[in-house]
Amino acid sequence: KSTEHVRQILTDIFMPVLLQVIQGEVAGGPVPVSGVMFTTEAEARTAGVKTINAAPGHGEGVVQSLVKYDSWSVRCGGPKTIGLVNTLVRVKPQRLAPGLPGLKFVPNTKTLRSQACLDTNAVLALTLLGDKIEKYYQKPMDVEFVVMTETKEIYLVQARPIVFNDKKKPSYVQLTDALRE
Repeated sequence: KSTEHVRQILTDIFMPVLLQVIQGEVAGGPVPVSGVMFTTEAEARTAGVKTINAAPGHGEGVVQSLVKYDSWSVRCGGPKTIGLVNTLVRVKPQRLAPGLPGLKFVPNTKTLRSQACLDTNAVLALTLLGDKIEKYYQKPMDVEFVVMTETKEIYLVQARPIVFNDKKKPSYVQLTDALRE
């Protein structure tokens, strides 16, 4: 009888808890790349096109647009039909890194400033992961990630459904319409 009572108490107060190891930059260690992937292009809701935004350092810099980041648009219809649509590599003068207290802006090295923060293989691997995540949840997803470039490990930090605003036409269509008027 007492065992059932304890089980009922535990059932009533059960709350799922996720325990995870925090991945990120350690002083003097390699600089991770953090970012956000939209499994469906969010502005025009272009199905099959994934958008990846990433930068060296802590993910909050990309999520809150506090730092400059690189962007990729990738068409994906499965592992055999995948291809880069567009790549934009920006100059990234600084990153967010752990500080005391909280996060602080840190200047990037010349290499981190000027080169793409992810190589093509990492972009393609993230795209395939995004495809699997979207298929699993059966809806477009907003996925945050950390890539440890030295070990080629990808950590998925968070995945949640994309919250769409009003559907927009692609900008080139808006420009064309504007020229017609």
